[in-house]
Amino acid sequence: MVLAVHELAAHAVRHGAGAGRLRIWKRAGTLHCQVDDGPLASSDPARPRICHVDRGAKGTQGASGLTLMNSWPAIPGHGLSVVRQVADQMQVLSGPVGTRATVTFDLPRGRH
Repeated sequence: MVLAVHELAAHAVRHGAGAGRLRIWKRAGTLHCQVDDGPLASSDPARPRICHVDRGAKGTQGASGLTLMNSWPAIPGHGLSVVRQVADQMQVLSGPVGTRATVTFDLPRGRH
């Protein structure tokens, strides 16, 4: 679940409005995780603002004064495929105001 939510959130930030909103709830033996990148996510006054993002090369010093390290190779285009593989269901809705991705996970039936 953590992997799927991370990929959806990263996708919302990188390809959407630059911010996202996560909602998680449990219903009828399933866990639902929803990530939105629309106006509510980007105009939320409680959302921290990023003034500068430095996407420089390996070893570049960022705005925070920390050194950014890009030592792991990244192959774009596999994130949503991974989400589809680990989630029990996935739904993506896109429109003029943004995208909403919802994944569900069947919870194991416990002893009562």
